[in-house]
Amino acid sequence: MNPISHMETSVSYFGVRLEKAQDASGDWVPPKARFTDYINTPLALDLQRRLAISFNLGHPILIEGDTGIGKTTTVKKMAADLGWEVYAVPCPGSSPEHLMGHDGPVTRGLRQEEGTTKVILLEDLNFQWENRPRVHAVLAEVLDALERNGTVEGISVSRDKTKVVALVCPPGPPYLNREPLEPGFLRRWVYQKIPRELSENDAELDAFVRGLFLGGTGRE
Repeated sequence: MNPISHMETSVSYFGVRLEKAQDASGDWVPPKARFTDYINTPLALDLQRRLAISFNLGHPILIEGDTGIGKTTTVKKMAADLGWEVYAVPCPGSSPEHLMGHDGPVTRGLRQEEGTTKVILLEDLNFQWENRPRVHAVLAEVLDALERNGTVEGISVSRDKTKVVALVCPPGPPYLNREPLEPGFLRRWVYQKIPRELSENDAELDAFVRGLFLGGTGRE
């Protein structure tokens, strides 16, 4: 049985059904053509399952995993499947003013627009930079507003229309300047840790599938 089923108005990931956006023509929707070489390895399927459950429940999800395993690519691939807009935020170097300004990526991701569903994708959230405490404080307000379908910065928000994904690398070697997240901030997320190594069976299947496609994954 195919774990991912595409229907006219929805996509089912392991039985978790997500509705496609009615308007999938926006500039912020990742093009499907970019993911023609995407391979549903065991790890890729597991990522999609975890994301689909959190999207369906309207919970913000934080994924910890090594670079190169496809975290960013999987989020954007699912958005392409569903016609959802993606507002990617490279957190290091960002500031509350950048995120929440009139045309800031978080503000754009929060605005409700007819026929659209949006994903705010926060990359490298646990990197240590000067504005990190201020940025985390603003994001905590955003997550609290989404949880109660309230308002933030005068914007009415909806967890059904805005999904939030944060990506982090494991703190400590070999990754530099990655610090553990503060417990109070971490509790606002559905925290998912991706194993650094596949199980023996999954590794063999992963290698086999990669071999079928000449080793190309198109992953980030």
